[in-house]
Amino acid sequence: MNLLRPQRIWQKMQTGAATLTYGNPIYRYMLQGDVPETLSWLPQPLGQGDAAQGEQLLRTEFSFGGENCASWPPPWQPARASQSWREAMHGFGWLEDLRAEGSTDAQQACVACIADWLAGQDRWQHASWSAPVLGARLAAWVGNASFFVPALTPELHKLLMVSLARQLRHLARLVPGNLVGLPALLTYKGMIFAAFNVPEESSKHVSLALSLLTRLLTAEVLPDGGHLCRAPILMLDVLRHLLEIRAALAAHQLAPPPELDWAIKHLVPALRSLRHGDGGFALFHGSQSRTALAIDSLLERSGIRARGGKSLPHLGYERLQGGRCLLLCDTGLPPLRGHDTYAHAGLLSFEFSHGRERIITNCGGGLIWGEWRHALAATAAHSTLLVADTNAAEVLEQGGLGRRPRQVTARSYALDNIHTIEARHDGYREAFGLVHERKLSLADDGSWLRGTDVLHGPGVYPYAIRFHLHPKVQCSLLQNSQSVLLRTASGQGWKFQCDSGRIALEPSLYCGEGPPRRSQQIVISNRSGADVPVQWALQRMEKQSG
Repeated sequence: MNLLRPQRIWQKMQTGAATLTYGNPIYRYMLQGDVPETLSWLPQPLGQGDAAQGEQLLRTEFSFGGENCASWPPPWQPARASQSWREAMHGFGWLEDLRAEGSTDAQQACVACIADWLAGQDRWQHASWSAPVLGARLAAWVGNASFFVPALTPELHKLLMVSLARQLRHLARLVPGNLVGLPALLTYKGMIFAAFNVPEESSKHVSLALSLLTRLLTAEVLPDGGHLCRAPILMLDVLRHLLEIRAALAAHQLAPPPELDWAIKHLVPALRSLRHGDGGFALFHGSQSRTALAIDSLLERSGIRARGGKSLPHLGYERLQGGRCLLLCDTGLPPLRGHDTYAHAGLLSFEFSHGRERIITNCGGGLIWGEWRHALAATAAHSTLLVADTNAAEVLEQGGLGRRPRQVTARSYALDNIHTIEARHDGYREAFGLVHERKLSLADDGSWLRGTDVLHGPGVYPYAIRFHLHPKVQCSLLQNSQSVLLRTASGQGWKFQCDSGRIALEPSLYCGEGPPRRSQQIVISNRSGADVPVQWALQRMEKQSG
């Protein structure tokens, strides 16, 4: 008989103990107390939501992380849904998508979903009443209340207030718990938002949440303004939540903790450093580009004018600027366990753009899980070197990383008008005894980019160096199979060439802006030798006159 691993046994024991403690009528009675008649504070949320996703929700299609369930009444406990999907469903973050859709139908859908949840789910359940899910739900209810509250009946409004107060009291008993990252931040935000609508208890709950938030920010916001999650798109969410907490405190004449102001002040320029010329983010660790308008709006709301444009050594990203060309390279260790839910295995991958046009990218993919996560988080979905079709870090379908490199080092410097990054990682040491070293050099005027990739170590293994191209880049392989001509949408030409190995053009996918789009990738393939470098170059071509 197979024995459960100790971790699973401990989890089952914890679930059983929680069920005995919280899942009984006596505990529910203990959560009773004063209930305000109405929501006395309705914040103006900074999140813009996704109107297209809102339209999908109106068709009763609940899609989160690439997993879809379609039914009405809302599918709170579908048999085949993953735990991640259930947490997203019960967290109600999707209310902002209905708010973005903005119609009367969307408003009524908000009301109907909340009414259905209160009718069948407003009792303790282990997953849907965990601290992160509960905090997300409270933040979503209060944060979007200005949209749906006008449509509530008096009876439903009263039920909402009773549940909100009870959930707040339960949440206060759960924290601090073992929370890190965005789940912790959403938990504390939910406490603060709900507490400001339960005036009799707001002081103690807000005080507790702020003390926990201060501890969290001290541990997770890095000296260069990065966050331990390392994903630009998640860092933007961190900033948004912090700005909304700051606004909530200001609305109640409370000064924010110094750590909150410090985090906002440093996150903003870090995020600016991770943007391409089109205003969108680089596609590292599950990020999508997001529209420049959405990013600009949030950064402007911060009130921080500090510019980006710098490398982020603590976060693990190097940045080279030459003329109108920009190169961003992932030179950090993967996010720590607990922060790596959406992490990718793209070690030493880079992206390259000219002006507002992206040329070399990663595949991106957004914050997904399951089969698609395994494909898009793989090393092969990034512009970097892959050994023997093996990921440089183990990608887990349920989220997170397993096996991972122990060391990633990098340095950048400028010499004779050439900007250079030198980096290496040992993600292939355990499997093959190899270390990947990469050197990237960009001319000061952006006229060329040169790279050198080398594998150090014994043995001979097949490898591929991939350069994923943006869908708007047209490409053609020259007859010598040693060079590729590229042309951007504006007509700018580039020539890619390599001195060794076989160059091929292969299909790729670009998932940086919504649904997947077909694209192409340049692939240099060969077999590793004893420290034999592979040199390649991308040269800008002069535009033809006339």
